[in-house]
Amino acid sequence: MVEKSKVREVLEAIGSSPSGMTDEKDAVALLDIHLGHVQACNDSDDLVDLIEVRDSARKALFTTFQIRTTSQLARSHADPLVNALAPLERLIENMEVAQRPKGGKAQPKGEAPKVEAPKVEPPLKAKPKLKVPYPVPPVALRRDIPSTWKAEKIVTEELFREMLDVHSELFDGQLPTTMNGISVAVLDKLGIGLAYVEAQVWDEKEDGKFNPKNKDHQEAALAMAPAMVTIVPTKDPKRTVYVNADEYKDPKMGGNGTEPNYDAVNAVMLHESHHASSKGFVNELYFKGDQALSWKFDECVTEYFTKKVWDSKYADRADDYFKYTNYFKSESAKKGWYGEAGRKIAAAVGEKVLAAAYFGGEAKALQALAASNKEIERLVREIM
Repeated sequence: MVEKSKVREVLEAIGSSPSGMTDEKDAVALLDIHLGHVQACNDSDDLVDLIEVRDSARKALFTTFQIRTTSQLARSHADPLVNALAPLERLIENMEVAQRPKGGKAQPKGEAPKVEAPKVEPPLKAKPKLKVPYPVPPVALRRDIPSTWKAEKIVTEELFREMLDVHSELFDGQLPTTMNGISVAVLDKLGIGLAYVEAQVWDEKEDGKFNPKNKDHQEAALAMAPAMVTIVPTKDPKRTVYVNADEYKDPKMGGNGTEPNYDAVNAVMLHESHHASSKGFVNELYFKGDQALSWKFDECVTEYFTKKVWDSKYADRADDYFKYTNYFKSESAKKGWYGEAGRKIAAAVGEKVLAAAYFGGEAKALQALAASNKEIERLVREIM
């Protein structure tokens, strides 16, 4: 456990006072103290101590946030701390994975192993973290899978439940969304254009009603492939994720000409499931004068939360996610991943605040983000 110095105690007391931290030098001193603690962490430390260091550093970033919106000096001391938190986060995640029970008991020496009848694995292998029952859809969710695909490998509901589990700590074990599941529809290109464009993107006031026989409309729709999600509950209460079958069977997308790369499909499903479970808050409330910035912000946050769930579900191949996402500043070099900007935003405003705004559209969280627009814009523009 990291011993608190007198200086740190005084600075943290100032930050937690009603007036908060207002002095630039105090903010710099507090950030530097926590940077030293984070940089001193290594894999010989106890997991509980590493978590304490991480959480304290996050609190310091939150405490100094208002000062950093106007102080270049404070920002210059915060950035190294944010960057240092990334390897610490990975170290904590790796240690948590390593400490998870593997299941099963070792056989005593000299005894023949018992042969048991095969059991059907439930969708969730780990004990649920939620304190409330998983949502049960009132009607069967849509699963429109091509006959050439192995439908059991499209694990939409498993991923959705994993998403609820992983993010449950951000919502004190309650549901982070009112969603009761995610539907999946794998359609042909024309079907995707019709379903998606009418539900979310197509601007009828500007372009008229979407016409699948209009070549210009078709081209606009196909440009949205290979996957997308409806986020207008009145038009699609189940929030359907549409995956383009033709795109995913293409070898360029990892398919074999008939079947897709199922990991790629599931990675995209997980990303789109986050969009489907969010409130679409970015385009409604932020950066209305800059649609590109608004869209990048949304994708940065979505990638950040998605990667956390992917790492939990596929801990043995966490880095594979980067093969299946194209959200990079430089896609060919795989550099400038959007989720890194999302992580910095979460560290700056507080992960719980970001999650409450993203999933729940909570008023106080949205107000906190609105007050942080300049810092958020700076972080997003770094990857634009």
